[in-house]
Amino acid sequence: MTYENLNDDPSRQMFAPPPPPPPEPPPPTLLNKCQNESTPLKGCLPDSKPTWKRISSGDDSKNYTDVKETLRKEMYYAIKKLPKWRKEEDLEEKSVWLSSISYVTPLIQEGPTCGLVVLELAMRLLQQKGENVNSIFEKARENCFTLQGEMFSAQNMLDLATSVFKCSGELLSGGLRKHKEELTTALQRGEPVLVPYDADANHEPTCKRGHKAHWTLLTGYLVRIPNIHADIEHIKYLGYSQDPVYPNLFHATSAKPEIQRLKFFLGCEEDLFVFARQGKSRHLGLWCFSSLSESNDNLVEFSPSRDDNDYVLPPGGVKEGLCGKAVILQP
Repeated sequence: MTYENLNDDPSRQMFAPPPPPPPEPPPPTLLNKCQNESTPLKGCLPDSKPTWKRISSGDDSKNYTDVKETLRKEMYYAIKKLPKWRKEEDLEEKSVWLSSISYVTPLIQEGPTCGLVVLELAMRLLQQKGENVNSIFEKARENCFTLQGEMFSAQNMLDLATSVFKCSGELLSGGLRKHKEELTTALQRGEPVLVPYDADANHEPTCKRGHKAHWTLLTGYLVRIPNIHADIEHIKYLGYSQDPVYPNLFHATSAKPEIQRLKFFLGCEEDLFVFARQGKSRHLGLWCFSSLSESNDNLVEFSPSRDDNDYVLPPGGVKEGLCGKAVILQP
């Protein structure tokens, strides 16, 4: 066999040697390393000290600037609806307002799943992934906490949250007023606060004896300080920065204002408001703390228009399960 015919013999075919391996990629830059690791390097990104509290969009495609701007617009819209704010709009001397708020994208419920929706929102606020309303619902049913998605027990809400998520929590009882400073501290830290209440037609707190029981997630607070008590330099010292649009509005910074020094400002419940998310509206709620507290205290009975065989009620019913209760979750 000639050299020219060598490749014609299948048993002696010659193959070209494999190509050399490609060169190794260059080492990652500091910015790429920061973007790829779960814990960013300190000072790597230009906005390493945000003015706003914890931001959880629930959508990785949204960048930080877009989410921050969305939060700003929602907060402005909610604040400008307050009668006390509108009353002072044309006055030369206005009250000072202090805010602390965390952002989480809204989520609309299907059926009586308000509590489960609030749990998913809380999960987003804690920056955890992997669970949604459907998976939470299945685990709630496995534990005999629910039939249709309803959650008439704050204790069950806490037990469900700590078993599904990597978090701890605390059950508060005795009414929201009793725990005002503790709740405000939790909101200051960006911790989810879950509160049952009676929802009116506009989803705001009302008193229907528990017939319209609903769950909400508190994401922040707003405190009004009458002008006579306002000391701007002291407010800045406490860790608040001035809003770029409204000079009498101040926002908590990453420096964590000291709640102990805010006790004086928390004295009047009519001047304390809470930002809220709930499953029947995409709008950010802003409610008077005293109204929410009264609504929470009036949860005493199951609606007579419903068949209690279709729902899971805890021992002692709605009164024992929800009245005066709230849940705080911690990462």
